Amino acid sequence: MEFLKHIKENDESKKWRLTLLSRYIHEGNTNDIVYSPRKMEGITFGKKGALVGLSVQASSVHRCEPEKTLEDLTTYTEMEIALYNTDGVTTVEELLPECVDEDMIKHLQECFADYCDCYFYVKVEFIEELYHALVEKYGLYED
Repeated sequence: MEFLKHIKENDESKKWRLTLLSRYIHEGNTNDIVYSPRKMEGITFGKKGALVGLSVQASSVHRCEPEKTLEDLTTYTEMEIALYNTDGVTTVEELLPECVDEDMIKHLQECFADYCDCYFYVKVEFIEELYHALVEKYGLYED
């Protein structure tokens, strides 16, 4: 999965998890490590002024499978995602109307949580497909 190469944990999340890790080790309770929260940075596409982002999250506090914080991201079969542009949170249908087919619409409707504008338990194969469609339409953002 190519999209996995582009997501990484943000610095604040790393610091928080290291603090928890040292506490768990000190208490002798390393089983709780998989229940610590984690926040990943989004993948950015496009050019300055017209940026699009894909947030991919997987940890004990996100809607993913398994619902644990695992170091090996390839272990997840489903992850939580959100899409955003310069106007804020958006949907796949708005960003990629040409890529949305009947099967995709059904999957998206099953995963979408309108109270937080994100998609829960999205199959990683779908995220990979979405990632490639965003790269093709917008290109990866380069600083």
